[in-house]
Amino acid sequence: MALADLDCKGRVGLIEKWGGVEAGMQREAMKRDPEKLIQLKAFQESQLRNARKALSGS
Repeated sequence: MALADLDCKGRVGLIEKWGGVEAGMQREAMKRDPEKLIQLKAFQESQLRNARKALSGS
């Protein structure tokens, strides 16, 4: 079943189309509210720092 699914996605170019649509949506989001994305990036970086600190035992 998984191989048939993969074959179908390849034949119709689903991954490329999906990626193109997603990229377009991201570009629109960046134009519409860049400050929100800056805040999201800062939050994600904070989460990553905290996770690294927790995993290192510090």
